[in-house]
Amino acid sequence: VTVTGKGLCNVSTTSHHNPDSVLTELTRALVYKGVAVQQKGYIFRGKISDPSGLAKLSFELEVVRIPNLNVVGIRRKRLKGDAWCYKKVCEEVLRMTAAGGHNRT
Repeated sequence: VTVTGKGLCNVSTTSHHNPDSVLTELTRALVYKGVAVQQKGYIFRGKISDPSGLAKLSFELEVVRIPNLNVVGIRRKRLKGDAWCYKKVCEEVLRMTAAGGHNRT
């Protein structure tokens, strides 16, 4: 998917030019964080549950092309749940993705 203009809201850029390598790193980061994930094409739907099994947070991450910069980005979208939890999870997953899976803290 190519995004321009208004579609660039909530998109984090990566240093990658290949969407498949971003997909691989994103998958690795989500699995490492223990996020239950469903993948459909270049879209991930993540879900984090509390100990009782209720959904605490659900969100979407989509790998997109940004033509003006000739790089690949990740569009973020919180579907439901706590905004603070969403922010923390996204920051960690995006940091791990950007680091190529080498920065696991």
